[in-house]
Amino acid sequence: MSKYLASRLLQTIPTVILVTVAVFLMLHLTPGDPAEVFLGDKRSTPELLEKVREDMGLNRPLHIQYLSYMGAALRGDLGRSLQTNVPVMDQILTRLPWTIELAAAALLIAALRHNTIIDTLAMAFALIGISMPVYWSSLLLILLFAVRLRILPAIGQGGLERLILPATALALVSAGSLARMVRSSMLEVLNQDFVLTARAKGISERIVVIRHVLRNALIPVVTILGLMLGNMLSGAVITETIFARLGIGQKYVEAVLQKDFTMVQGTTLFIALMYVLVNILVDMIYAFVDPRIRYV
Repeated sequence: MSKYLASRLLQTIPTVILVTVAVFLMLHLTPGDPAEVFLGDKRSTPELLEKVREDMGLNRPLHIQYLSYMGAALRGDLGRSLQTNVPVMDQILTRLPWTIELAAAALLIAALRHNTIIDTLAMAFALIGISMPVYWSSLLLILLFAVRLRILPAIGQGGLERLILPATALALVSAGSLARMVRSSMLEVLNQDFVLTARAKGISERIVVIRHVLRNALIPVVTILGLMLGNMLSGAVITETIFARLGIGQKYVEAVLQKDFTMVQGTTLFIALMYVLVNILVDMIYAFVDPRIRYV
């Protein structure tokens, strides 16, 4: 297993390097001057702008800036916000629990147990949600449950009732595809000979499903769940903004509107690396679920 995981970790190194290069160039090649944003329009003078550019290292060659940025990033330093002068990493870590809470709740809603009347209605609703973007489904949920029925708050955070609508909106896009994957995998495994043998031995249906069926059906489901979690972390950008939740996504949009280059750069890199880590976690679960994968 260690050899398998080591090979997977080595394969992620080129991906991480490409991600860091893309994020770095994306912000440095877009119009705008971080020095002007830092100083503000009223304080900007040619002399002061030049001094700030020198202090921030913006007048150095691009490849030197990249190496300097990566050296600091490896130490956990993503720079300081141009608007608040607070370390970017501190702001990300402060808001990260709210984003994880939202993504985890959405993942739980999307992965609820199937084959019940409630589930049938939920999946029908989820299939409708697949065909619409998350910002539209979010507005519809607010209109129905907060404005019309007045049974759930529309915005904010602090309790379970304020988590239901944003988590549901975030889960709708993935719930239908996950449901179909789980059902198809389960049906395929249920028809295998070892399942019929276990039933013939008189083993209870619950043990058959948990010990034999579910574990063997997990590989494709784990893949979907890993992709879903990564998509939910990135999809929180829109959801947190609409529902006014203080997560990474809401901070990201705020940084874009304020042209806070270092905050945008740091947040983009952080989310991208989290996506990579989720995929590594999925590989680890593969090796646990199916020992044969360890030797691939």
